[in-house]
Amino acid sequence: MRTTLRAAALGAALTALPLLPAHGAGFVMGSGQWTCGDVLAVAQRGSELQRGQLFGWILGYWSAVSFNEDDSFAQVMSQAGGQAIANVTIAECGRQPANAPLYLVTQGIVANSLAEAAALSAGGDQ
Repeated sequence: MRTTLRAAALGAALTALPLLPAHGAGFVMGSGQWTCGDVLAVAQRGSELQRGQLFGWILGYWSAVSFNEDDSFAQVMSQAGGQAIANVTIAECGRQPANAPLYLVTQGIVANSLAEAAALSAGGDQ
């Protein structure tokens, strides 16, 4: 099973996913540049400011994605809630190499979630 937002919303077990290659001419700011090792350290023992930065980046990334997808994706995000989305993202970092960038891990979860949503809307169920 791939890590997806729907799986998190349903409380399903999550498994590791392959990292996606970077694409486009974007620039990642803030904690999106952090490695999974950094993410886990901050999530476990970081300052309130560091945790706020981490959660803010994760929720901001997912929020931006929702503006470029159909309403059903935003609805699943809303049902899951910000805390679950952040928890799934951080947990996935725990399954990736310590040097994996947070933004690539998040891209992978989003890509899997979108693929699952497309399959569901086409009548399949994973």
